[in-house]
Amino acid sequence: MQKDYRPLELEDSGRPEIERVTAYWTSVWADQSLDSSKNTERIEASDEFRVIGPYLAKLPEAAAILDGGCGMGQWVCYLKDRGYAATGIDVSAPTVERLTSAFPGPAWEVQDINGLTFPDGSFDAYLSWGTFEHFEAGLSKPFSEAWRVLKPGGYLFVSVPHDSLRLMPGRYGTDWSRAAVAARTPQAFYQWRLTPKELAFEAARHGFSVEDVTPIHALSGAGRLFQALTKRRTDGPVTARIVKLMSLGLPRRILSHMILAVARKPLNGGAQGQP
Repeated sequence: MQKDYRPLELEDSGRPEIERVTAYWTSVWADQSLDSSKNTERIEASDEFRVIGPYLAKLPEAAAILDGGCGMGQWVCYLKDRGYAATGIDVSAPTVERLTSAFPGPAWEVQDINGLTFPDGSFDAYLSWGTFEHFEAGLSKPFSEAWRVLKPGGYLFVSVPHDSLRLMPGRYGTDWSRAAVAARTPQAFYQWRLTPKELAFEAARHGFSVEDVTPIHALSGAGRLFQALTKRRTDGPVTARIVKLMSLGLPRRILSHMILAVARKPLNGGAQGQP
């Protein structure tokens, strides 16, 4: 597992991690519009749906599904429109307030994925995109809580940043840490990056049966690699085409920005693994 850092704002110094995480994502989502137009097309064209769509089709009618770290709520709205009992949670109270006002159909709650308030065995499926990795103590608490709130046989769909070979130019080609220390720039933990084997291990050691681990978002990874190598933008007509060709020509296990695991709680409930 590889740690990523981000510059620490002065007002965040000394604040507990959960408060820093909440403040950061509140600021991120505040700049995003709650646009529900073409939501179905975007969801069904996504890498995430390509992987989990067949598993969603296996769920019972009106299955209860939790989105942990729901952000702008696109997946919750999509699942609600498909007849599922969808619940979205996020640590950002202002974000949840916006979602509740804009989309009154689904259930929205302010919750921390490290300590869910739902009873044991509440959900048939739990999805979480790019959320489990944002706590420096690791992924144990999110995985433990996911196992607890899932019903026996329930599915967990979780994505995290991919610790892939495309990161080598940035990791070994520049000495960002020395520059940050010299500039006395405060740094805060931001996220963990995992390899597919590490993500599978995290799920398995918490009691899950791992059914698939897939690299996703190769186009995004190709763009980030192109920028790291050339220091150029990727939205020009020529550079965008180069990035697209990179994403098609290089292996996804090298380029992909994220990895997605499909795991299942044993049908007999089983015993949760050790954190």
